[in-house]
Amino acid sequence: MKNHTIKILTLFSLFIFIAMPDRVSSQSLTVSDTQIPYLAMAKGNSERSMIVSNPVLCKEVPGPCHFFIQHVQAHRLLNHLILPPNAYPASTEAKADCFAAYNSRGQDVLDTYKLLLNSDKASKYSIPGNLNDRAENIRTCAIKAKNWLGEVN
Repeated sequence: MKNHTIKILTLFSLFIFIAMPDRVSSQSLTVSDTQIPYLAMAKGNSERSMIVSNPVLCKEVPGPCHFFIQHVQAHRLLNHLILPPNAYPASTEAKADCFAAYNSRGQDVLDTYKLLLNSDKASKYSIPGNLNDRAENIRTCAIKAKNWLGEVN
């Protein structure tokens, strides 16, 4: 009976993999493009998209780069429309930031928070929206996720 159950679970897993290839196989596909002005963004459409990151910019701020790759992944997993980064409403960006705050390494979250508070430095990476609001949202979400390495007041 045990072997029969394992075979059924294996077949079910294979079915899921075949039936949902975009969600399973290309979920973490990241392509490099030095021409984009962002650390990371999605390209494609809501049905098929990929994450694109700028390796030159990411080398300068690796923690925030990892954070924004998670942020882009959130847009894909939460079934948000795939839009240019500066076209998302603040509420949608807040959800993606919160996802990334929960799922990124704590140090990457803290580095992103610090970058957003330094608007001169952040402007180099074309991060859209109200940076102070985004930083506070990220901090709040990371605290809720017990993923905050900074001070809690």
